[in-house]
Amino acid sequence: MNDIFCFRILLSICSFIFLFGSIDVYAKTESIPEALNGKIDLSSIHHFGDKISLEGQWELYKNKLLTPEQIMKTMDVSEYVFMPEVWRTEHKEAQLNPKMEYGTYRLNLKLSSDEVDQHRAIYISDFASAYMVWIDGKMLGGSGTVGQTITEEVPESKVKLFYFVPERQDVEIVIQASNFSSRNEGTFKSVMYGDEDSLLAYTIKSQLLKVLTMGGLLVIGLYHLIIFMIKKRDGATFYIALLALDIGIRCWIKNTYLVDIIAPSLSWEMVVKLDYLTGYLAYLFLVMLMKNMFPMEMNRYALFTSNVMTLLFCLYIVVSPADVYTQTLTFQFAIMLMFSIYTIGYVCILAVKRKREGSLINLIGYAIIAVVCVNDVLLYQRVIETVELLYEAIFIFVLLQAIIVSYRYSKLFEHNVSLSSDLLQLNETLEHKIAERTADIHRKNEELATMHQSRTEMLANISHDMGSPLTGIQMNIQLMKDGIVNPQQHPEFVQSLFDKANYVKRLNDDLFELSTLESGHFSFQFRLVQLKTFMEEVCRKYQVDLASQHIQFQVDKMETLLDGQEAWLDIEPMRIKQVLENYIGNAVKFSRDISSTIVLACYIERNSDSDAVTPYEVVIEVKDRGPGVAEEDLPYVFDRFYRKTEEVVSGSGLGLAIVKEIIEQHEGHVNVTSKIGEGSIFSFSLPVYLKE
Repeated sequence: MNDIFCFRILLSICSFIFLFGSIDVYAKTESIPEALNGKIDLSSIHHFGDKISLEGQWELYKNKLLTPEQIMKTMDVSEYVFMPEVWRTEHKEAQLNPKMEYGTYRLNLKLSSDEVDQHRAIYISDFASAYMVWIDGKMLGGSGTVGQTITEEVPESKVKLFYFVPERQDVEIVIQASNFSSRNEGTFKSVMYGDEDSLLAYTIKSQLLKVLTMGGLLVIGLYHLIIFMIKKRDGATFYIALLALDIGIRCWIKNTYLVDIIAPSLSWEMVVKLDYLTGYLAYLFLVMLMKNMFPMEMNRYALFTSNVMTLLFCLYIVVSPADVYTQTLTFQFAIMLMFSIYTIGYVCILAVKRKREGSLINLIGYAIIAVVCVNDVLLYQRVIETVELLYEAIFIFVLLQAIIVSYRYSKLFEHNVSLSSDLLQLNETLEHKIAERTADIHRKNEELATMHQSRTEMLANISHDMGSPLTGIQMNIQLMKDGIVNPQQHPEFVQSLFDKANYVKRLNDDLFELSTLESGHFSFQFRLVQLKTFMEEVCRKYQVDLASQHIQFQVDKMETLLDGQEAWLDIEPMRIKQVLENYIGNAVKFSRDISSTIVLACYIERNSDSDAVTPYEVVIEVKDRGPGVAEEDLPYVFDRFYRKTEEVVSGSGLGLAIVKEIIEQHEGHVNVTSKIGEGSIFSFSLPVYLKE
């Protein structure tokens, strides 16, 4: 995946969420005086367009639970503390005083006359772990049950809005609080005062980002869970679903306002346990996600140890009360941070080094979560005062994991589409190839059938051609053996025996020569021969030979120049002369009783075959004016034993087959054109060269 592209997505999401989360939720309140010695003067503020933070010095009655009436009867103010404040950091000399486990806060408000008889409210979001509120002596409610012992206290920490109508300008706020169950003591968020509509809007806005985050995580989780149920092979999708669902549930658990709306009967103890359990499970799912995304980088022993430690912490939380396991949270977080440095941080760094897909984005996301976790831990430990950002960071991280997995599925889908397209094209090509192969098989079958028929005919021809003279030889020998014929008195019998034996030998020699040529075992002695010299020698030979047979030999044309230079042939001269001997002999044989003229032609032309050895070739033709060959017989004249059955000329029928093999071994071609009654033209072509 393009890491630069994902990094831009990360920056955009971060900017949007943190910008959105900062609107109104963490907005600063109006600039107002702080409380001093348990009093705050707001009389100069006549219109409350927003909330007002009641920060400053509140009266504190340490380890005393007093009602407004009891406070009025006592003039002994315990001390003044700054609100919001953590109990254990009240004073440097706190170790000299008894530990504060409960107490009463009091603040007097001086309002303007415009505030009298107006609908107002106070907003309390964080007070561990139970509190009760009075305004102007009237108890308005609280969260949980305040007690002086752990058995009396019923812990509960929820966001509350308390509505009232000021009857005079002086308003008294009294808050009883106790904490025997949580490690968080006191409060670190200010009590707000303002118009009830403004505070209600503020409450809704403060929960809106968390609701959107929770909803987004749940939707992402359910979506990937459905994807995993459809395709159960991708473990990364499954753990993204579990991580998103787990963080979504934890986001709801941490939001006490939403818990109070959706599950008001859920106990404080259960809420706290679910809070920490979902946190550890989120880490477990995140580690397993890293293992599935980068299996080659994750050490299985470290993975096993980390998972076992996480499950042990989960078991510890389940079996221990909140006031026990919350006291060791710092130790637990330190252990888990050490494991996460390897199982997430180191694995991501190693994956980035090996250029694994999505590794850089995971590393950036982990770094953000690590920084935010440190921020939130220090925030809850009351070491620093910042804003809780864990859920926004985790939402970004989970969203990026979803984007990475979706991108992988997108690439897989595109790959599948490409494969489908290739497969479709292959099928179409395959159908075409199958059709071609089928046609080729049919053609081969026809060729095999033809070859089988040819072989059968060849054997029959051999049997006939050799059987007839052998029968004659046997008959003549038998006559001489029986004394019927005396060889000395009848020398023609001896000559007949000699002719028949010579014919059988010639047939046997032709068969052997043809089989040797076809098998490729015949070795040609190629050499360069000048075309003009070769043709002049041929012409001289046949002018003499044919003249003795009363045959006229004519030369139609004799072109031997190529680009103005004499052309050369790469041939075995004896074999090419054998070809011409066959052509001219056949011409004389078949035209003797019709015409006494044989014509020889030689010319050079461009080779029409693009794969030819040379671009030019010489064509040598032998023309006769014999009876000619029927058009339907032309394709077969160069086959073995081709002879017209009605003709009684002598010959083995192998001569033209031998010619074809000789010319093809010379990278040439044979050809014949003929018309009945007009004669025939037998030709062959050979590559020609220019001698360098």
